[in-house]
Amino acid sequence: MKKAILICLVVVLVSSLSYAGELQDYLKKGGECYLQGDYDTALEYFQKGFQSQQRSGTDPYPVFYLNIGACYLQKGDYDKAEEYLK
Repeated sequence: MKKAILICLVVVLVSSLSYAGELQDYLKKGGECYLQGDYDTALEYFQKGFQSQQRSGTDPYPVFYLNIGACYLQKGDYDKAEEYLK
């Protein structure tokens, strides 16, 4: 399961390269932290990207939901993970 989530995250991050500027930076930095097992820092980056997208007045990219949910899942917070992954 852990390996499948990691593979999905990498695929999503690679496909996210077309996203512009700030959002791409949040995804890249968050992904790097996630792959290193630093889920708390990864979560911070993904949440900042999510919040930035919300402030812009557009719907957050689904990749932020996936990545935030994956972080919570790895941290063992299954209820929070479910909020983002359902």
